[in-house]
Amino acid sequence: MCFTQGMALTSTRATNSQLYSGWLPQLSQLTALTSLCLADNCLTELPPLAALKQLVCLDLSGNAPLQIAAPLTPMLTTLPRLRLVDMRAIHEERDNCWSDAKCKTMSHVAALAKAMKRRRPPGYVKFCPQ
Repeated sequence: MCFTQGMALTSTRATNSQLYSGWLPQLSQLTALTSLCLADNCLTELPPLAALKQLVCLDLSGNAPLQIAAPLTPMLTTLPRLRLVDMRAIHEERDNCWSDAKCKTMSHVAALAKAMKRRRPPGYVKFCPQ
């Protein structure tokens, strides 16, 4: 398989174990991938993304079981072209209250959003009038 631009795996109810057992091509081999959509599945953790240096858009929306234990901001250094991360509807829980793990997840998502707002676009040159 050759995925040079984008790849979508949505609404399949895929779990992490299915992704890691070869159900999906090894993401580490898809180094030219610019867009990855894993929306509306049952992911509980982020897939390994470090090798996807060309990634611009990452969609993880609708993965309500997703839990993120470590800060996401280092991902901005690892993935220098990343500009859009969609994590809508990962905050949903069956109960009215978030678990401690979900609180931590949402804290990491908020920190990532804040860091991405401050991020300069590629090729940014500060203009200083003389």
